Amino acid sequence: YGRLMLEVVTPESSIFAFSAASFSALFAAENATVSISGSTVSFDGNQAKRGGAVYDGGVMSVTNGSMTANVATEAGGAVYVADNLRFSMSGGSIKDGNKSPEGAVSTGDGATLAFSGNSVVTGNADSAGSVAMNVYLGYDSNSVITTSGLGASANIGVYVADGKPEDDSV
Repeated sequence: YGRLMLEVVTPESSIFAFSAASFSALFAAENATVSISGSTVSFDGNQAKRGGAVYDGGVMSVTNGSMTANVATEAGGAVYVADNLRFSMSGGSIKDGNKSPEGAVSTGDGATLAFSGNSVVTGNADSAGSVAMNVYLGYDSNSVITTSGLGASANIGVYVADGKPEDDSV
């Protein structure tokens, strides 16, 4: 397994967008290490079962960029992090209409979400758009959120499930 680094070097006025019809725009397989950086990187309007924009099955780090209006039918409208793995975000935004039954950012058991800089995760919802769900923590997921050096304009909304054990028998 190797290391994949996506770095977009373009003028600030340029837009670099990923779009996929039914799969995550970026799928990080098991043992993959992925770094994404650049303020002109955007994941917009993607759809998948889990992780409308990004499925993190390895270790992923995102610096700046944006994820908007992505949809997942099961979990993680914008980002899904698989069991016991890590997703880091420094700056950038996951906002404005990312939807799934488990909100914009969702995890498997024991995953870690790390936020720093001026990260913004707001304006997202469940599939129906009726409940604000930005970062979703399942009742029995054992997932962890860490923060380090958050900037003055950082804003990360967290939704904690209702305290009833989830049915994982699907």
